[in-house]
Amino acid sequence: MADNDRVASMAVTFRYDDLMHKRRAAETAPRLEARVRALALPEGRSVGTPGHDAARAQLTEALQEAGLEPYGEAFALTYRERGLDFANLIGVAPGRNRTAPPVLIGAHYDTAGAMPGADDNAAAVAIALEVAERLVGSLAERDVLI
Repeated sequence: MADNDRVASMAVTFRYDDLMHKRRAAETAPRLEARVRALALPEGRSVGTPGHDAARAQLTEALQEAGLEPYGEAFALTYRERGLDFANLIGVAPGRNRTAPPVLIGAHYDTAGAMPGADDNAAAVAIALEVAERLVGSLAERDVLI
């Protein structure tokens, strides 16, 4: 292949990749915004509040709908500390090598007070769920915990 043909081929590939990236971003942005809005409750998501309980239920359902496997017997790993009940929600996107150490992608779903918490940490939770949906069925090299 001549250098000019190779350059032209690369330019087409780059344009295609750029177009696909823009299309994917255009499809992803509304989903991310909807998830952030659903989690960013005016009353917040402080541990022990109805907002936190609602967020936990919503996220457990999202992990199930994404097709993730529970980490253990359930998505919620519960514990009690200083009189409060806590739960880490963990789903697994299985990888090809199930014995390899997993990759962890994490975000907290509670807020530090009675505030909506779009940036504490609803945006990161929305991104983690988006990554989870893309990983399910793709068979990464190792398990990914979300």
